[in-house]
Amino acid sequence: MFDRPEAAGDSGVLWRWTLVNEGAGTADDVVATQKVTSGHKILGLSKPCASDRETVVCRYDTIGAGDRRAGWIKTSGSLKGGPLRVDAKMTWRDRPTAADTGAEGNHHPGH
Repeated sequence: MFDRPEAAGDSGVLWRWTLVNEGAGTADDVVATQKVTSGHKILGLSKPCASDRETVVCRYDTIGAGDRRAGWIKTSGSLKGGPLRVDAKMTWRDRPTAADTGAEGNHHPGH
């Protein structure tokens, strides 16, 4: 989820975002890929993100149920200079729960 973009000093736009795991279990291998409007340079970004021209990729090993991760991207341009846009895509792998695997903790029938 992105907050409303804000001016970043004399030049640039600051985009703040938050990832929230709204699921019941832990999400593994979470990747947030964010593409910035063509023609606007990426000037800075939060860790653990990395950029390649117009694309920012943020990787997280795990995000627990209910946990959040927040970050930011600073781009060239201005809020008055025309439309700026960031498109985001999320991927993750759900961690199997005991209900998914049929396991019942440490219960061993007959013992």
